[in-house]
Amino acid sequence: MPLSRASLLSRFLTTGHLAASLAFAHDPITTPLTWNREISRVFQHRCMNCHCPGGGAFSLTSFSDVRPWAVAVREAVGARSMPPWNAVKGFGEFRDENSLTQEEIGLITGWVNGGAPEGDPKDAAALPASRGPRNSEPAARALPVQRVTSLSAPATLIGVRIRSLPPDGETRLVLQQPGADLIPLIWIRGAARGAPTNYYFRTPVRTVRGARILSWTPASQSLPRLEILIRLAPSSSHGPFRGHSPVAE
Repeated sequence: MPLSRASLLSRFLTTGHLAASLAFAHDPITTPLTWNREISRVFQHRCMNCHCPGGGAFSLTSFSDVRPWAVAVREAVGARSMPPWNAVKGFGEFRDENSLTQEEIGLITGWVNGGAPEGDPKDAAALPASRGPRNSEPAARALPVQRVTSLSAPATLIGVRIRSLPPDGETRLVLQQPGADLIPLIWIRGAARGAPTNYYFRTPVRTVRGARILSWTPASQSLPRLEILIRLAPSSSHGPFRGHSPVAE
């Protein structure tokens, strides 16, 4: 879960970041970037699904919400600890991905370093009508991932579920279709607190009979517990199953 306001406040009091944030309020404005024109749109796209009223973390929906935390926000996004997202960018594509691009990190950093101005209220983007976590998907069958997991019937891969992963652990999954190149599925690195446990592919991946999911984990690390979330082709609804579990060869 994202850090609460109380836990963040405690951390900043003990490290001096809160004092830095408050002192920052008197810095001169040296940037054309403003909250209303550029930064609020980044926050809407990446942060406000959780940092909103009723969203599971303290609100960051307005300038008055964000301004006292400006320095802390800059440091968190620079370290990529927020927004929490454990999938390595560029290795697979995911729906609802909330990791910041380098350009977005640069915008936030430049805005904070330049005095974090609010800007003209007329430039503000209207908040969407509804907020809240989007990382959900209709029910799918879960197939435990082994080092090599074979599918004995056609299926559609819709995502990956992380059951457990060491805090500093990593693992990569790729799809090997018969006679085709390897397809990267996901590269999980680290286990940041508050990161999603379900990662849904932006485009579901169709597989054929005999496809294999290959897992790579460092030899020094215990195997993580992962599941591939799949849907079966209608014609093979009983093919790869015994009872309620897919057959993994």
